Amino acid sequence: TFKAVCVTCEVTVNISKEEEIENIKLVVSDLCAILSVAQGRNIQWIYYNVYDKEENITSQGHENRVTKPYCSLEIIDERSETMEKFIEMSYKAFAKDQFLLRNNKYIINAYIDSKLTNDYLEQRGLKLSLVTELFKELLLKTKPEFEYIINEENFKKIKPDIKKAFKDILVQNVDSTSRNKMYKNVSGLNRTPFHDILSCFCKYINLQIEADDLQLIIKIRNSLVHTGTFFCRNTDCTDDDIRKYPQLKSPATEYFFLLNFVDKCFLKLLCYKGLYINWSNPNEIKEEELI
Repeated sequence: TFKAVCVTCEVTVNISKEEEIENIKLVVSDLCAILSVAQGRNIQWIYYNVYDKEENITSQGHENRVTKPYCSLEIIDERSETMEKFIEMSYKAFAKDQFLLRNNKYIINAYIDSKLTNDYLEQRGLKLSLVTELFKELLLKTKPEFEYIINEENFKKIKPDIKKAFKDILVQNVDSTSRNKMYKNVSGLNRTPFHDILSCFCKYINLQIEADDLQLIIKIRNSLVHTGTFFCRNTDCTDDDIRKYPQLKSPATEYFFLLNFVDKCFLKLLCYKGLYINWSNPNEIKEEELI
């Protein structure tokens, strides 16, 4: 009701010696991370008590944690059977592939922040755009060869020839100052376009997405990043775009369309298959099967 920060549950773990506590802390932290994804809100553990066999407290510990307000944009229903299935699937994937989300929990933090309703919608959209950028960096950490179109060393060898070709074309019509500015962008010719990297990321996590939907995601991302506004409010948005994409009805429909894409990316990163809550149409929230 008040969207406050509060203690909502406790975890009980049997241990044989206190040396096991550090490992248990890691396990519980991992569970909090995947539960944060499931519930769309920041879930943290903040303290622990150690009891002896007579249930007397022998020691206590407190953690300095960053907490966030409550948010209701969950993607996994709280029904016990649904949540149990999610935890079993996602924890195995989370713990197994440490080079994805487990070692990059800042991506989860950015994702949860993008759902908080204490920000303007444009700021929440910008945070979602940031998450798509982080997906790109996540892929490049795993598949660094995707960053460049051709081998970087080979490109460096032909870079002087490219500059010369530009000079031969531009020298008659463009002043030297402008030419020098263009030369500084030559290295960018060899970088894989964001659209292609995001497409590769979707294939890497086995997320099927229509080409038109991916194109719209890129348009929304570009508009938010470069102008700070949603694409439907951008002068580049045409009547044909609005007719083609019902998601451009309003900034809210754009936000929830982008949010649903990011939600599915996280579920796929956690190797989840099953029912999830589709927020793409906030007027008709429904559970769908993710396969």
